[in-house]
Amino acid sequence: MTAAIADLGQPLLVTGRGAVRDWGLTLPDLSSRLTAAAQLRVSNPDMDTLRMVLIKLFSDRQLAVQPETVEYALHRMERSFAAASALVAALDQTNLLRNRRIDRSMIREILTQEQEGPDPRGGPELISPFHPPTPRS
Repeated sequence: MTAAIADLGQPLLVTGRGAVRDWGLTLPDLSSRLTAAAQLRVSNPDMDTLRMVLIKLFSDRQLAVQPETVEYALHRMERSFAAASALVAALDQTNLLRNRRIDRSMIREILTQEQEGPDPRGGPELISPFHPPTPRS
């Protein structure tokens, strides 16, 4: 396999969770080659990195969000790139639905819905990537 890839002159990216030795590979040669290859562990971002990611994601969607609102979200959300992306997408959709600025209360609603699911009393449902919309009767 590695010879065929080398012949093509193309790089190979292999992703997985945990160390190669824990993948349960049964081919010793493959295990040996993957263990010898360069490995990089991607962990959750620190607060400064996540702050910059949030600002960039808001900017990409042309959303004007106050710095204190970004800080509010930063200290209450899951610390991951995926969570940042999902939160900004949900805030953007909710912003479009309600036609109002993104503020602390909107962030609180989105994060509460992420944890608890939609309001069973049938209040206004937010667009959230964390839970699919519930059918209304």
